[in-house]
Amino acid sequence: MRKLILSIHRYLGLALAGFLVIAGVTGSILSFYTEFDAWLNPALYHIGQRGQAALSAGQLVAAVEAWDERIRVTYLPIAATPRRAAVVYVEAVSNPATGLPFDVPFDEVFINPVTAEVKGARLWGECCGRENAVPMMHKLHNRLFLPLSIGRPLWGCVAILWTVMAVIGLVLSWPWARAWKLKRGLPFLPMVVQLHRATGLWFWLVILPIAVSGVALGLERQVFLPLVSLLSPTGETAGVQTIQVEGATDQQAGRDGGISFDMAIRQAERHVQSLGIKASPTAIAYAHDTRTYQVDFGDRDAAGLATGNVFIAAAGGAVTGDTLAGKRSFADVVSAERERLHSGRIAGLPGRILVFLCGWAVALLSVTGVTLWWKRR
Repeated sequence: MRKLILSIHRYLGLALAGFLVIAGVTGSILSFYTEFDAWLNPALYHIGQRGQAALSAGQLVAAVEAWDERIRVTYLPIAATPRRAAVVYVEAVSNPATGLPFDVPFDEVFINPVTAEVKGARLWGECCGRENAVPMMHKLHNRLFLPLSIGRPLWGCVAILWTVMAVIGLVLSWPWARAWKLKRGLPFLPMVVQLHRATGLWFWLVILPIAVSGVALGLERQVFLPLVSLLSPTGETAGVQTIQVEGATDQQAGRDGGISFDMAIRQAERHVQSLGIKASPTAIAYAHDTRTYQVDFGDRDAAGLATGNVFIAAAGGAVTGDTLAGKRSFADVVSAERERLHSGRIAGLPGRILVFLCGWAVALLSVTGVTLWWKRR
């Protein structure tokens, strides 16, 4: 039986080795996405007013849209005392002459949140060069540069096999009391064997959640939602109170003739406070197709469950729903926290460091596994 299990583990490892090296190395970098991106692009991220009070969301939106009248803001991070430039997501507006969107060669704008100075723009993930090195890694990690409908399910299938291989590896490492230790002075092949076994044990409790969350991210509709819905209902949102924004006059109109970004944030803050939740807004997005604002609360890099989102109708400022912690079903919580679990952010900075180290450990496991097969074939 052990021989059969070992064969399954070996050939799964050979089949997945290339995928896991890519996933491990890129995942390590992406656990500190913003930090590496800022390091590679100081001209876009650096501001000389770190720690000073930021301008309001409405002022920053106005500055970005005045900088290029062919665009409109769809997402804006919020920071009271920013440390770096804000990365604003934008999309093209329609050309009145043609009725088609303008041809805009970028979808991210970097703006100093203290002075409203636009520092630059880029098309996220465009090949190639230093400016887009980290976004390109994200594309590789997320979908192997393939169309999203192909790349993500492919990664999901890899994650299923990786989960099976991780469980088998744990079984093969028994007895664990000796397997996690490294001995010096061994010949090359025994040294590789113990390095492979020990590395797998050291990081097993990190590898398994990453692999399982990879299944949840890659095969959401095919596997994750059907399974998690067996545990509890999904899509539950508690009833919300409709609160009109005070002073929502035509002179304060914002998106599509509705309320402004600033008013949507204030409305969302009032809703959160009315529920007795202490949290600050960290981002705001606007969906033009549904004419709805989404205001995010809670630091996504902080340990613990994310606070959630509040949805505000642009027309009139009514709260139309929320995904706030404490009001979600178990399935909704698991669904919302998949990415943060996968990246380690759910455990704060220590979690991100663990994922960073684990990524390189996964690459090492793949290399040592192939080496063992090669030497013993």
